[in-house]
Amino acid sequence: GFILRKLDVVLSTLNATHSDIISMTAHVVDIHKNGQDVLKAHCNYMAGKGNATRSVCSWTMVGVSGLLPEGCLVQLEVKAIVRRGPANSLILDRPYGGVKI
Repeated sequence: GFILRKLDVVLSTLNATHSDIISMTAHVVDIHKNGQDVLKAHCNYMAGKGNATRSVCSWTMVGVSGLLPEGCLVQLEVKAIVRRGPANSLILDRPYGGVKI
């Protein structure tokens, strides 16, 4: 999905990989409606593709009443330890409707 592809790009820009991720927090609008889709996308992403395996990290999903920009349904906060520096917080969001993360 959009957010997870964006996460791949940002990690690559930081010369980091998924094994550098230490925690992820998903802020989800209308968690009862959208939470299962977010959970499924997260599980698929962390499982990896083909022979590539994703590392395990702490993960939290939080229900929120709304996000900015208006219409955003999911915001993903990722903390990673980058080899050349301290932990970096990356906040990626999708400004459009839908829960395709």
